[in-house]
Amino acid sequence: MPSKILKLGEKNEDPGPWSTNILEIGTVGTRKKPCPLCGLWFAEENLTGMSSLKTVLTLKVKWGVKGAQEKLTDSNMTASRLYTGVNMCAFCAQLTMPDPDDEDDAEMFANSPQKTPKKAPKKQEVEVKASTFLQGFLSPEAKSKYK
Repeated sequence: MPSKILKLGEKNEDPGPWSTNILEIGTVGTRKKPCPLCGLWFAEENLTGMSSLKTVLTLKVKWGVKGAQEKLTDSNMTASRLYTGVNMCAFCAQLTMPDPDDEDDAEMFANSPQKTPKKAPKKQEVEVKASTFLQGFLSPEAKSKYK
């Protein structure tokens, strides 16, 4: 419907999209939790990684985070609490994966039934020879390499 031009003193009947006429819509807030390793806040559904609390505390001690050593050695921290799973962000989850090249993590792989990932074998260098056609363009010194 085309807009109507109002005369002086005439009231506009079209409410229009003015903020006074828009109903406020209530939104449900998402529940957020901090990642136990980096401390950043995420929506709960975005904390997709999983690791044990002991792994998180061990990494924090390794990085020199204050208070991590006290939590790790606290007498109230039982084994069942240390080995409970904690949800963490995807970035921190990759930091808790054991690295077979790391000396500290190597013993985990030595005792585990899974085999350590094998490194790709080094490719043997293949001798490249120029075709006889291309050898025709070479200098006499370069040709002598291919004889």
